[in-house]
Amino acid sequence: LSLCLTGFTLESEEGSCSYDKQEIGAGADCSGDISQSEACQTEDCPVDCAYGDWTEWTGCFPYCNGTQVRHRNVSVQGASGGAPCSETLESQEC
Repeated sequence: LSLCLTGFTLESEEGSCSYDKQEIGAGADCSGDISQSEACQTEDCPVDCAYGDWTEWTGCFPYCNGTQVRHRNVSVQGASGGAPCSETLESQEC
């Protein structure tokens, strides 16, 4: 009499899932492949947009009743369903 067990192992470094069969007990060998692999976690994780710090406000232009602006750089673009980037330039009256 033979009994085969199926175990599950996640091979994170290879990005695959492995299923191993083992023979226990006495009798005939287990039939079929002794291991099986398939790809898993093949989709990229969502990445949210990330920004650097805002710059200081510029001087008021023209001097009276004008506009000041500031900006920030995108350090990481949103990808794979993560939050997209929005405005990187702001203005205000001065």
